[in-house]
Amino acid sequence: MKKIIMLCAVIGSNLEAISQLEATQGITFELRNHDTYPIRVSLIDPVINKIIFQDITVPASKGKVIPSFQKSVDITQGFLRLIVNYKNPATARQAVKSYTFAPGKTLFLAWEKKEIRPQKGIFGKTQSGISLKNNITPKDILSRDHQEDRADEYWLNVID
Repeated sequence: MKKIIMLCAVIGSNLEAISQLEATQGITFELRNHDTYPIRVSLIDPVINKIIFQDITVPASKGKVIPSFQKSVDITQGFLRLIVNYKNPATARQAVKSYTFAPGKTLFLAWEKKEIRPQKGIFGKTQSGISLKNNITPKDILSRDHQEDRADEYWLNVID
């Protein structure tokens, strides 16, 4: 019993250290890929036409190893649009989905079953140990758009 209590104390102190590290690094965006195929993601600020990051590959998950991509992003200025490029496993075609998010909330997201959703966590934290206190909810995902076989064409319309 004492070993279990000590193990819980060690895990708790490690989560606290991760939380403190996150606070100093200011991670406001994390995307975890729960699917068995890689995805490419880009984030833009459509109001000022600024690319925050572009064409980042998040590898496919393998068993219990779920890859993620983290970034410090200014979430206070306005709406952000996430663009996900993936190969649709059902049709073997390239597809693009676009999501627009309300400002002021962290974007800790999960890609699963060809959709974006807010991350779920244990004890109010992501799997990486980052607090979910200010994370988006499904109602903060303001719009969704889907295009198949038109990834390059889609970019031309988004950046214009």
